[in-house]
Amino acid sequence: MSGHDPSPGVAPLGRVSILGLGLMGGSLAMALRRGGLATHITGCGRAVLCERGIGEGFLDAGTQSAEEATSGADYVFLCTPVETSIT
Repeated sequence: MSGHDPSPGVAPLGRVSILGLGLMGGSLAMALRRGGLATHITGCGRAVLCERGIGEGFLDAGTQSAEEATSGADYVFLCTPVETSIT
């Protein structure tokens, strides 16, 4: 479903990776898809959430590997709990 045209006057973000597919990350992916703001959206999270995102059309790909998810990404959004993102 990556063929969405962005709104007039809005530049697409290109390849986006979202690390964390909970409420915040999942909502971000859905909003980017609805707005046509990304050409490709990869999610990184639990397998069941990646499969759901692909099935519902708001993710183009999903993985459990942050390295794989961010490879080739133009933008990376970190949507994980603070405790897991600061080490």
